[in-house]
Amino acid sequence: MVASLVREKNCSDALIGVGQHPAGWVDFKPMGFNEYHDSMLNGLQEFQRVVQGSVRTVVRSVHENPLGNRISDCPPTDWRNPEVIRVYNELLKSICDQLSIDFVDTAEIISPMWDTAQDWCHYNNHVGLTEAIFFGHMLGFITANFSTVREYIYIPEGPIIY
Repeated sequence: MVASLVREKNCSDALIGVGQHPAGWVDFKPMGFNEYHDSMLNGLQEFQRVVQGSVRTVVRSVHENPLGNRISDCPPTDWRNPEVIRVYNELLKSICDQLSIDFVDTAEIISPMWDTAQDWCHYNNHVGLTEAIFFGHMLGFITANFSTVREYIYIPEGPIIY
């Protein structure tokens, strides 16, 4: 469905950030690594089939989640801990290499501030903004340098990390 929309809207680039939910509380068990690999491979192959090379596709790494109650409970009811996410990212990178899709590891942006998301998952703050600016530069949509970007984008708190 997303691939069809990307093609329909004549997008030049598609930035894909998927893969965290299978380690969540789906069916109260994590998706195993083999199943995760197959699921991500099938999804990305289907995306490629639909867009037919009409867009530049970039997959970003899966973000780590802080060790909240669900993750650190015994037994856990959410498996999005750093080690599971690390393996998921290794699998995603391998799949991207196999499919000739760009893979970008954003750990240097996200990991130092991984516990700043208000809901423990979505970075709707300066960390997410920093990642968005990074990808804007990478994809060529933002051509100003980082010091100039501050003049055009309201940043509620904290520095831009670069």
